[in-house]
Amino acid sequence: MICLPLIIVSLIALTIFASTREYVVFDKTYARSFGSDHIKVHKNGRVYCDSETEEPDHKEDWHYVTTLDEKQMEEFLGRASFSTDEEVREYIHENIGCVEGIYQ
Repeated sequence: MICLPLIIVSLIALTIFASTREYVVFDKTYARSFGSDHIKVHKNGRVYCDSETEEPDHKEDWHYVTTLDEKQMEEFLGRASFSTDEEVREYIHENIGCVEGIYQ
């Protein structure tokens, strides 16, 4: 009797989780000195960032950055697919502003 509602709730939660994961087309964390920058780009072009600086108990705090138009989205996804991580990081830093500069 109790199992049926739990199974239904679990299936609904899994469906929501799966649909959310498909919605994100780019999800990457870039480490830097004393922290990291996490960027997510959604199918609709919305860009969100979460930056962390030496916080052992960091809780995600996503901030909306910008919305890429169709042309920008195509260029970004092309670079993300065919460039090195450092090239993508540099592109994000220069064109989106979400990731801090490249550290050597």
